[in-house]
Amino acid sequence: MKDERFFWGDLHPVCVLRGLLYNLWVLILAVLTAWLCVEGYHLFTYHPVYTASATVAVNVKGGTSAYTSLDLTARMAQVFASVFQSDTFREAAQCDVVASVLPETNLINVQVTAENPRESFLSLKNVLENHADLTDELFSNAELRVIRDPQVPLAPSNPVDLKPYRMRACVGAMLAASLIVSVLFLRRDTVQTPQAARHKLDGHVLGTIGHERKEKRLFVKKSRGAGRKAAALLTDPFVRYTYTEAYQDLCAALEHRMRRDGKKVLLLTGAGENEGKSSVAANLALALSMRGRHVLLLDLDLRKPALHKIFGLRTAAKNGIGQYLQAEKDAEPPLIFSEKYGISLGLTAPAAHPERLLHSEKLKKLLLAARADERFDYVLLDSPPMLLSADAEALSALSDLSVLVVRQDYTPAGILNDCADALTQSGTDFAGFILNDFYAAVHPQQLFAVRTASSK
Repeated sequence: MKDERFFWGDLHPVCVLRGLLYNLWVLILAVLTAWLCVEGYHLFTYHPVYTASATVAVNVKGGTSAYTSLDLTARMAQVFASVFQSDTFREAAQCDVVASVLPETNLINVQVTAENPRESFLSLKNVLENHADLTDELFSNAELRVIRDPQVPLAPSNPVDLKPYRMRACVGAMLAASLIVSVLFLRRDTVQTPQAARHKLDGHVLGTIGHERKEKRLFVKKSRGAGRKAAALLTDPFVRYTYTEAYQDLCAALEHRMRRDGKKVLLLTGAGENEGKSSVAANLALALSMRGRHVLLLDLDLRKPALHKIFGLRTAAKNGIGQYLQAEKDAEPPLIFSEKYGISLGLTAPAAHPERLLHSEKLKKLLLAARADERFDYVLLDSPPMLLSADAEALSALSDLSVLVVRQDYTPAGILNDCADALTQSGTDFAGFILNDFYAAVHPQQLFAVRTASSK
């Protein structure tokens, strides 16, 4: 029974980071939304005003200098500034006027504020052009002289710095979106660590294969007619030691199980596409071959075969398994279609009506011949994913043992358990799960223990 409890050890940092990267568009969308909200709120609530200003000096008529009597002119400037801001003058000028005296001078800074630049400029100009009446009424011996003419304002006088508001909104939106994505990620029921597999999966975990890059060379020579290798093979001299050891341990566990129970035909399948079942089947066959076993590897994925890509071979278009199954004449099944790295390969090309071919008598005859052939110690079957068709269940009835390949953080554990139940109900002996493409599958403490034991 699957354990529904949550353990922090079930999470893997690489999976969490990958989940955030996969949902990076959500974070970007949240940031853009927050940015647009701030801009929209500012657009609908902000009312710019423009201020035109000019500087006038208060002088004494007949004075030879502006500083003839600084004390007198300063006091006169205070009076003029008060008058400029009086209600009577504002009504006469039909605008809001602000006047301030520069400290210890006879200079007055006059400002007019309006809703548009042109209105503020014209209003201030009107005030300055009609100040003579004001001068004669207040002081007959005083005059106002404009020393800085007004200019049309080019920018609002009440600007709002949106940068801090944008920053707070974007950071808040990103944190909220990250929290939502993290909560949804934690609710996912996928298998991220071997520890999670032990209490989430209803079955025995046969082994854990760590993540390995497909190509580690700077320049990969591509042979004519063959594509780039689709998986890292044990025959590649650049694969890590831990990757090879993981397959050797898996090979030892499976061979012990098959020899003990007298099994020969092993079915490898997965729940969905891209679980890595074909690469596991290829490397498992290579690992058995390295142990001196004679292995026949058959590609029975008639929908989307992949073994020819993994081994860098052409698709068997003329003499493949699919072509044999579709042939009308009843010929002897050709078990060996090609040889590669010391293992016998039965390749195929995509075939029409694969569900009918996998339920045919010719396939049963092919597998019976492979089982009876004494040249092979083991026969490995690479089957289609279980979620796409019922082909794997049909093949499991013709095999002795079946395993389910599980990729890290890919398929929910509930679906994996349903697939394992389907294999068991089909009549085959379900051996368990193979964890594939797991980051940090071998911990440093375990690797140190293995090396210490081997040195002894």
